[in-house]
Amino acid sequence: RLKAVQSVQHQEIKEDLSHLTLAELENDLISFGEAHMGHTFDQAWSDKEWVKFMTSRYSKSTKPAHMRFLRYVELKIEKMEAEMQQHPVKPKGRGYAAPMVAKAKGRPKSEAQPSHDLLQPGDQAETYSQWEMDDGV
Repeated sequence: RLKAVQSVQHQEIKEDLSHLTLAELENDLISFGEAHMGHTFDQAWSDKEWVKFMTSRYSKSTKPAHMRFLRYVELKIEKMEAEMQQHPVKPKGRGYAAPMVAKAKGRPKSEAQPSHDLLQPGDQAETYSQWEMDDGV
């Protein structure tokens, strides 16, 4: 008999909120929990982690305060999705994603410089002695 009474109460408590609008709900005050108690629904919306927690944890709640907030979240998401469809985010530039650029692979030192630029041991000594002579050393 208890289940029958609870089932009837559950059905009575779950009121229809489909008539509520975003404008009507955004200034409702949160009357549950601790993190956003007393904040408006609109203020709490900025805490994305809390909203995510709230919607996942209380999605089946029959408490009117929870249900009103969940309705607000539903309407807010619908509004944002509609705005995204009207004004899709356009990629920068020509409308294409930036091409992937491969990193240059390292090469052994023998390949890093052309062989004709390498100095021979005698050339280096001559260049050094040339500098010494220019400086008057």
